[in-house]
Amino acid sequence: MAKKYNHKNKAGNLGDVFKHAPLLAAINETLEERKGRKNFKYFDIFTAFPQSPLGSKGEWKQGIGKIRKLPFYGVDEYVSQWHSSISFPERNNPGNYLGSSKLVRELIQKKVSNFEMFVNDYGLKEFTDSEKEFKRFPVSVTNERAQDINLSKADFVFIDPPSIKKGQIYNLEDFKNHLGMLKDDATLLTWFPIIGVSSSRRGGSAKPYSKDCSELLETLKDEKGKTTRIYWGNPSSRGHGCGLFFKGSEKVWKRVGRTIKSLEVLLNDNGKKIVIE
Repeated sequence: MAKKYNHKNKAGNLGDVFKHAPLLAAINETLEERKGRKNFKYFDIFTAFPQSPLGSKGEWKQGIGKIRKLPFYGVDEYVSQWHSSISFPERNNPGNYLGSSKLVRELIQKKVSNFEMFVNDYGLKEFTDSEKEFKRFPVSVTNERAQDINLSKADFVFIDPPSIKKGQIYNLEDFKNHLGMLKDDATLLTWFPIIGVSSSRRGGSAKPYSKDCSELLETLKDEKGKTTRIYWGNPSSRGHGCGLFFKGSEKVWKRVGRTIKSLEVLLNDNGKKIVIE
């Protein structure tokens, strides 16, 4: 019998490491480019838990658990900022990991006088107990389907979809339609999973999850965006990992790249094999 999916067990895993620190870098740098503006509209599509406990079990041990303590010097400032938001488990404390919505909310509300956050309720339907968490801070929840959300006024968009394939809740055409809505100066960051099949286990080369990430990133080369792939597990066969697609200013993307590189160095220094393409 297939094991039931538990999103909270994945909080703080390697995918989150390469999702949330780059997200903070992208938002910070976008805000730096917009100094003097009072309004900032942030859209988080496919929102899940605002925060998750870190228990004795969970994938966080192979993610944030590998960099529980940061070096005193030479760490990227956005990696440090993200890392400081983590409450690691202690003897009498189960620990806590912030999801994208709450992480961003706590960052931006300190920098922008009129911040507006919009989330669609896919996450609230899928993970019903998260609704109570969202009520702890101001946020607008839309009942629209993800693909029907109007992003024409967005300043920053973060998309972490469950899938980008035909017949799914959100497909490639939906994503490209959203790209076409964006203002010229808007920033978009999208994260995709790569779930590989180790060649040593099944006799074949690693293949991205339903080819979603691979095909998507190839397709989006013509969309004037930037892409990167991050692999771990068995990097020589391109095993598990994630992909990032970015659309925005070159300056912001370069700064995001420095954050990703810092994470690569930290994890490789702590026993993980990370390959970035």
